[in-house]
Amino acid sequence: MGIVQQCLPGVVGQEVVINSRRFRVVKLLGEGGYSFVYLVRELPTDEHPAVPESFYALKKVLAGSNEQLVEAQKEVKVMTKLHHPNLLPLLAQAIVPDSSNGHMLQLVYMLFPVYEEGSLLDEVTRRQNAHNPLTSQEVLHIFLQVTWPLTEASVLLLCSTARLLHNRSSLMPAVLRLDSDKCLHSTCGMVVHLP
Repeated sequence: MGIVQQCLPGVVGQEVVINSRRFRVVKLLGEGGYSFVYLVRELPTDEHPAVPESFYALKKVLAGSNEQLVEAQKEVKVMTKLHHPNLLPLLAQAIVPDSSNGHMLQLVYMLFPVYEEGSLLDEVTRRQNAHNPLTSQEVLHIFLQVTWPLTEASVLLLCSTARLLHNRSSLMPAVLRLDSDKCLHSTCGMVVHLP
């Protein structure tokens, strides 16, 4: 079985351990590049036998090269430093070596809250199907929510001696999560280091 095939929907039911917490993969939510995002349910452990039924989004990055591992580690580092109402908070992370397919790679896991309303793309599609497109005011509101954390993130990280630049290609409606009337960035692959 190839690397990518291991990460496709066939992993439904698979268990993942992150920092002594156990999760079961429920379904694939999305994919891009070398990463996959799954809906996972937390399972009880000896340390936490009475876990309430909780669902999360688990990002799984396949780092088959040192360069991919470094990029994933940068994303984790950026996500742990940033705190903003419109940035999805990183709840936990782990890097796990894996050689189950005959190739040595690192699996980088990042745990985030899951938002049942889905992505901005989901909302735009729902609204189009209902012949009720977003109004100019709604688009402006979303635009401000999307751009404001980028400004704060840039200032914070530039002041901490890291030279960063926003990667515009990661600002797609499919990676922007919705929570009530709030739009949240779901990835910090949006920030890249400058030489």
